[in-house]
Amino acid sequence: MIQTPHPVHPIAELIGRRKDGRIAARVGGRELLFTQEQLAEYITKREEGIRLEKADPLRYGHEPVSWTRADRERLRLREKYPVGVIEEWNLGGNRASKSERAAKRIVELMIGKEGARVWCLQSTEASSIENQQSLIWKYLPPEYKTESGKLRQ
Repeated sequence: MIQTPHPVHPIAELIGRRKDGRIAARVGGRELLFTQEQLAEYITKREEGIRLEKADPLRYGHEPVSWTRADRERLRLREKYPVGVIEEWNLGGNRASKSERAAKRIVELMIGKEGARVWCLQSTEASSIENQQSLIWKYLPPEYKTESGKLRQ
């Protein structure tokens, strides 16, 4: 069975078959033993997870641990300062997932809070289209995208 490459979900690399019929496979650097059914189930669940992540990254996408830490810190600050503006600075180099996290949290807010008004600002229109709008579109659930017909009205 062909396994889709993925940066987080490890491929089961077949090593060999044992005398007892179990299959040895390397998964994420660990050698594991599977029955034929267990290996098929692992690969099937892995492929389904990757398919769901591509179709609906808001609900099924992977989040780095650093996002959880940043969310926890924001909640701590909101408890300490229940009223007013909280500034959150997300520092990191290129491809550090700063924009990804911001886009996902914006979409979560837009969907989760009735009547929410959200502004996403960028220095130029071209930069907005390239860097922000494409990421926000990525995280919109399928039912909110124009193909579903919901936004045509």
